[in-house]
Parts: sequence; structure tokens; C-alpha cells
Amino acid sequence: YLRIMNLFKKGFILLFSLLFPIIVFLFLKFCGQNEYELPVYNSSCSEIIDEFIINDFNGKNNIRIVDVRMAENDILVDNYIAKLGVKDEIEVITLSNKLRNLNWLNIVVGKVLIERLSECVQNEYFDKSFILLLDKQDRVRGHFYSADRKDIERLDVEIDILLLEYEK
Repeated sequence: YLRIMNLFKKGFILLFSLLFPIIVFLFLKFCGQNEYELPVYNSSCSEIIDEFIINDFNGKNNIRIVDVRMAENDILVDNYIAKLGVKDEIEVITLSNKLRNLNWLNIVVGKVLIERLSECVQNEYFDKSFILLLDKQDRVRGHFYSADRKDIERLDVEIDILLLEYEK
């Protein structure tokens, strides 16, 4: 009788240890929210950008990355953006005070425009370079410090989230 009880206990423990993770997984899958939604920032940045960028952005590209720079030595930022794996759905535009040799659109702008864009982001860390993530409706969905690798990684993740949002 004792031997049968030991087998029953071991069987129950084994069954519980196998079923418990499955039950937790199913509970989280059907009772939890597994989505992350990007906020829409109330910002005048997209209006400022539209003042000087004239191109067809109606449906051709889903996402626009606007890279704003005043720094002289920014090869690192070029590499970060190039490693994002920019796809056809993404348009990259660099706004800077000088012409740069880039694989994407580069527009030379004055310091006043850069200051206006810095003010619309309202972040004191973005005085020299930052990146704006714009969606299909030209709404600002994120702003990132372009010299920070963690912010660039966050940008990459948020681009993927936006692309998934458009697939739905």
C-alpha cells in the first residue's frame, strides 16, 4: 500500500509540474494584453518638417525617420542608422548644417531650423543631434538621442512595432 501511495505522489507531482506552466501560459495568453502601443506625441515637429520636405509620402513609405544633426563628428550616428536595417517602408532623412555622404536623403538646413526642431521635442539632451520617428500620418511617435546606442536599439524596436501595427 505504501509503495502505491509513493507512486501516486510522484505521479501527481510530475503531472502538476508539467501542467502548471501550460496553465500559466494559457492564462497569460488569453487573459492578458501582450501588445505595446506607441504613444502619439502632441508636437509641432511634423509641421516644421513639412515646411521644407516636399516629396510623396502618401502610402509609399509607412514610416519616416528624421535625423537632425549639428555635430561635426557623427560617423557613429551614420553607422547606427545604417545598421537599423532600413527597409522599403522606411524613409530616412538627415537634416544637418552641411552636406554629408549618406545612402539616404540629406537636406542642408540652417541652425534656426534645428533649434526650432529641438524646441518642439522639448528635451535638453537633444541639443546637438536627435532622431524623430514619424508614422504614416506624419505624427511624432518617438524621439531618440542619436548618439546613444540604447536609444537607437529602442528606435529599432519601435520601428518593428509600427510595422506590425500597419500589418493589422
